[in-house]
Amino acid sequence: MKRKNIFVLILLILIISLAFSYSEIMHKFNTGLRLSNEYACKNIDCGIVPTIEEPNIMLPHLLQSSYLRAKKNQDYFEIAKFNSYFSSEAFNRLDLFSKGWAAHTDKETGLIPYRTNWGDEYKLYLPEQSAADFYPFLLLATYFTNKSRYNETMRWADIEEKYRYETGLPAAVDLNTNQIIYKNVIVNYNINRQIFGASEMIKDGLLPLIEFFGKDNDFYHKAVTIMGNIFKNCPYTTRYGCLPSLNSEVNGEILISLSRLYLMSRNEDFLRLAEPIAQFYLFDVLPNNDYLPCSDFDINELSCRDKTFSLGDHSGEIIPGLVEFYYAKSISNKSQSEIYSSPIKKMLDKVAVYGLSEDGFWYHSNQDHSLSDTWGYIHNAYHLFSLSNDEDFDFVNRSLNNLKNKNIKEFAFNADDIADSIEGAIYLQYAYQNDVADDWINENIFYLFAQQKENGLIEGNYKDGNVARTWILYALYKTQGTYLIPWRNDVKVGAAKNKDRLYLYLESTHPWKGVIKFDYPRSNEYFGVDYYPRINSFPEWWVVEKNSTYRIIKGQDTYFVNGHELIGNGLNMELLENDEKFVVIEKIE
Repeated sequence: MKRKNIFVLILLILIISLAFSYSEIMHKFNTGLRLSNEYACKNIDCGIVPTIEEPNIMLPHLLQSSYLRAKKNQDYFEIAKFNSYFSSEAFNRLDLFSKGWAAHTDKETGLIPYRTNWGDEYKLYLPEQSAADFYPFLLLATYFTNKSRYNETMRWADIEEKYRYETGLPAAVDLNTNQIIYKNVIVNYNINRQIFGASEMIKDGLLPLIEFFGKDNDFYHKAVTIMGNIFKNCPYTTRYGCLPSLNSEVNGEILISLSRLYLMSRNEDFLRLAEPIAQFYLFDVLPNNDYLPCSDFDINELSCRDKTFSLGDHSGEIIPGLVEFYYAKSISNKSQSEIYSSPIKKMLDKVAVYGLSEDGFWYHSNQDHSLSDTWGYIHNAYHLFSLSNDEDFDFVNRSLNNLKNKNIKEFAFNADDIADSIEGAIYLQYAYQNDVADDWINENIFYLFAQQKENGLIEGNYKDGNVARTWILYALYKTQGTYLIPWRNDVKVGAAKNKDRLYLYLESTHPWKGVIKFDYPRSNEYFGVDYYPRINSFPEWWVVEKNSTYRIIKGQDTYFVNGHELIGNGLNMELLENDEKFVVIEKIE
């Protein structure tokens, strides 16, 4: 019966579409096809949905079994060696991804469309997709693998500023005509859509670049400018002040962004902008709706438009948004933040009652009990609140243990879902160091590798950037934050750590000379706080501290170097043909 419903849905959409133009018909048909795939996965069997390619399991099985033996024996060099194979696959995929997408750059504007398929009407640059989910991870993919491609991709930072609405907010561009658009069959950029696009661009597009490169660049200044323009055009007012949207996804994203902008700058203005949003939710919306957040609400009645609240990728953002605001406010003024603690705790407790599965994962919503691929994002919020308030949400680590019983298809029906689910596990793995989660990540990353086509694209739309984000996170996890300059596809690097000691393995088919770069406490330097798991961040697996001294052991050679030099210059390395090298780096003071 359920399969029949799918075909009825598609037929209905096609019949309705006959009243519209060809482009509108194709838009509705494609939307219907996407929705029917989602329905099939959630209600029948993900296996029948053709958007998930099965990996060839022989190679990952052999790698994983050898890797598990090395872990059991605590053989850190062997762990590093097998991690080099995992990371090499990810870096190679990133190189292919960036090369494939570079071919779709619009020659006149230098922008890249948000979708390469479904016809010319989709040849659009959309700030909430092209500049958010996609661009930052295309840039980072080139940063790690191809310097010339990176320099070319960096041009976007100047190019996109040419396209603004009169509100000062990022504009959509039709790449068929290279003109700014307000409305067509695909989009309608009224002020609400403009603010949505801007909020997505900051939170998903600019924050990850600031998290990685720091705030002394154009990305930070661009984020501050766009945020200012959001509030200059604020469409709603409550008794607390400006409310940018009636949509919880947008408000959650803005809270996340303002909280991190405050931590980066310690400028109280960012918290002053955030407070009316947080207060409206915590003191009005939540108490009037049994402390359950909703996707959309009536601003006058202070009630949810329906009784559905989302824990997925859309509208679930309000939960980490409120928690990140509370965390930032507690750093700014602990006593003033205390008024927010109780309503947030009530919200978190209530959401867990209605939204949590028995084994510790989140449903898509209280009405849809399929498991959400973005379960890790909500877990991050609970973990952060536990750090701030000494709470014990034991289901977070319990869910990581329960991953051993979870097939990736329980969370996913396409590449983007696979990526989000693994991404969430990687963030949490930083805090919990869970062996079960590590094994699950390694096993399922090959599902994500298998989705890439020979031309480098995955789904052929902006969501490919989300896949690249997970590959970057995974590669850095397997190298403990190290990477090679210059990168080459026949050179592998992997790492394992034991307390203050890092074990590195390098291998090359052809002669190579270059530098190993190391991570450092970025969160402390950029934000003034220790790293905590959060979306669009990069965990700090093994860091070099600039005021410490390190012992380097390369073969028979042992020498000492200070952290400042190791961060700035990296470690020089040379590999011969069919060569491998082991290096130990140990913090001694």
